[in-house]
Amino acid sequence: MHFWMEDAVRVNGFNEAFIGWGREDSEFVCRLLNAGIQRKNIALAAVAWHLYHPEASRKMLPENDAILEKCIKEGHRYAATGMKPGIY
Repeated sequence: MHFWMEDAVRVNGFNEAFIGWGREDSEFVCRLLNAGIQRKNIALAAVAWHLYHPEASRKMLPENDAILEKCIKEGHRYAATGMKPGIY
């Protein structure tokens, strides 16, 4: 996934309410789309890298699913617990 910094700031970045593995990327994209930011497909037109990291626990996945579902149903465009003020 790639996004412009100004778009990330517009939706207040990643939601820090997520714990462990799962759904934080989807919820971030949901807020971007709800804010009117258009998706652009770049399949086979860019190089993608993934840095190895140990996988986080999936114990909180039901709670993370609920956060994503609320974003979808309520049309959230901003994360209350997002970016830290003043560092971006």
